[in-house]
Amino acid sequence: MLVIGGIVLVAANLLVIAAAARRSVSALPVGVFLEIAAPVQALAARALGALRASWEEYVASGAAARENRELRRRLEELAGREAERRELELENRRLKELLAFKAALPGEAVAARVIARDPAAWFKTVVLDKGEEDGIRKGLPAVTARGAVGQILDASPRRARLLLLIDYNSAADALVQRSRARGVLKGTSGAECLLDYLQHADDVQPGDAVITSGFDGVYPKGLLLGTVSAVDFQGSDVFKEVRVAPAVDFDKLEEVLVIVARPVPAPAPPRRR
Repeated sequence: MLVIGGIVLVAANLLVIAAAARRSVSALPVGVFLEIAAPVQALAARALGALRASWEEYVASGAAARENRELRRRLEELAGREAERRELELENRRLKELLAFKAALPGEAVAARVIARDPAAWFKTVVLDKGEEDGIRKGLPAVTARGAVGQILDASPRRARLLLLIDYNSAADALVQRSRARGVLKGTSGAECLLDYLQHADDVQPGDAVITSGFDGVYPKGLLLGTVSAVDFQGSDVFKEVRVAPAVDFDKLEEVLVIVARPVPAPAPPRRR
């Protein structure tokens, strides 16, 4: 269309020039040709101007679209960098907390990251990015600053599988911190654990902290296991049913400390029958 408008305008101008060149032989005065050509020139000029404006607008809109795409790309890049920065900040905070807790632990501990989880809902295990080359072996305890996490189930040179406290096969010798009543914390493969072997006479109430006793030779004494959430006397049964909410949020577990120097177990007092 822009080309056609240009052709019309050029043709109109040529008509006027030709008329002027032939005015000596033309039967019509030049003014007549001007009267005829002027509207054509004006129309062609307006059409050409409109086409030029449309073209410039089209070019400008294309440039604006490209600029918008570039701006969106830059914003997405900045958002990604901010998310990475925030993630590094949170990770550094967790690691600082973990390393500060490491200094208070007995023996040597190795920090490890959780890199995979067991997909089966009834198995509560995770895979760590450290293994035998780092001193990790079967049976060693894993902890965080929040409390006890579980035991190493098996290990390879550079990986280890950790059995979490909430797994049905997990158990830890435990104390009710306030009353010193002793029992065994067992996993249920659910959100809570059970504190078994507490008799009716044992003083335990909702809200009591449950800690490791140190008598099982796995965990050092005094690590938080969880908080009593419910106590059921189970009628005439010998033992109470005590439910415990774990101290560690296992769904959000990302780093642990594996105690590679096993703590020396305290002599276990005889369990009451």
